[in-house]
Amino acid sequence: MEFSGADLQNLRLIKKLTQEGVAAKLGFTQQYYSKLEKKERIDTAIIEKILLCLNATKEDLHVLKQLGG
Repeated sequence: MEFSGADLQNLRLIKKLTQEGVAAKLGFTQQYYSKLEKKERIDTAIIEKILLCLNATKEDLHVLKQLGG
C-alpha cells in the first residue's frame, strides 16, 4: 500500500507532534518535512525512516487510512 503526505500528517497530529519536532528528530529541515506532508506519494525508504522516528508501523498508517483519519 502506498502512503501519502496526508497520512503522515494525520499520524503526526494524533501523536501531538509538530513538523519542527519531527523534522529535528529526522535531521530534516521543517521546510523539507512540510513538503513531504504535501506529497501524493512518499518513497518507502522515507516512510520507514519517519515511522521509526514516530515509533509507529506501516500497519498503524494503514489502520489510520482505513479510518479516514
